[in-house]
Amino acid sequence: MLNTMDLPEVGVIEKDCDAMTYSISSWFHQGAKSCECDQTGSISRSCDPSGGQCECREGVTGRTCNQCAAGFFGFSHTGCQMCDCNRRGTVNQSQFCEQQSGQCQCLEGVGGRQCDRCLPGFYDFPNCKKCECNGHANECDSVSGECLSCAHDTTGANCERCADGYYGDPTSVTNSQCTPCPCPDGPKSNRQFADTCGLSRMRGSSSREDDARGPRPSMVMCNCNPGYQGLQCDQCAPGHFGNPMEPFGSCNPCECNGNIDTSDPDACDARTGECLKCLYNRGGDDCSECADGYYEQPNADGTDFTCVPCGCDERGGDPFIGNTVRSALFYLFLFRILVRQKDWPVRMS
Repeated sequence: MLNTMDLPEVGVIEKDCDAMTYSISSWFHQGAKSCECDQTGSISRSCDPSGGQCECREGVTGRTCNQCAAGFFGFSHTGCQMCDCNRRGTVNQSQFCEQQSGQCQCLEGVGGRQCDRCLPGFYDFPNCKKCECNGHANECDSVSGECLSCAHDTTGANCERCADGYYGDPTSVTNSQCTPCPCPDGPKSNRQFADTCGLSRMRGSSSREDDARGPRPSMVMCNCNPGYQGLQCDQCAPGHFGNPMEPFGSCNPCECNGNIDTSDPDACDARTGECLKCLYNRGGDDCSECADGYYEQPNADGTDFTCVPCGCDERGGDPFIGNTVRSALFYLFLFRILVRQKDWPVRMS
């Protein structure tokens, strides 16, 4: 039976082993070997006498502290940084990265050094999907997928419709071009009187024929701005005047003080704006005066005036004189001038 009292103490064994290790190492290397600790990765130039392990900085490994440990990158005098890869965005939830750049191994469509976001052109991390912009934008919102900076005169969350002033089908595989609305000269001209337009099928034509010929100008329906009319919005609407056919031309409301029927094409002159068919017993070039045989009378509340019949006796009233207070004063003034000039003798009684 082994007598434990005869065994040496543990500390004595370690010292003996250390001595044997040193002896064997010295014999193998033909003397003591230099530590050769890396000045960048080690804390000091000294090493463990047993094995020669240098004292490494944080994240650094190797006997001489000359490289980053697994899961670290960026070997420098301050040590190595942790990769800190986002498990949701890396292949097999890996936490390892490339030791020079620190780039983690990302899933398809995932980007960033740590694989923590979608690449440009993708959205919905970590299940990054390609942006659906119908070929009119390269990027979209990383969360919602709404397309950013739609090109080719398109707009919408997926660049799926033409911008105002253009028509077409941006989602079409064969022809996704948006064409300027001819209303009449296009949105970037100085003669464009509609914000939107659309295609309308001509009677008697099949969709197959239309697709073969392509969109025709005669099929474009302009949604004219207020004050304009016509297939290409190149005419003034009733109640408006101007010359939209000339460069920088436009149509403006006829200045008739609200006293015409703006739906009547003959209410005012389409070129000059002269008021032609005044309403409410009004007259004059701008329908601001009362017509012959009428005079202004204030309303009951005193906020406005209306034109009412003069009510003159036909036997003693001149329908061309005195129909307004203004004309009566004029003739009285003229009469006094004639008297003063003695061109019209007056007998005093």
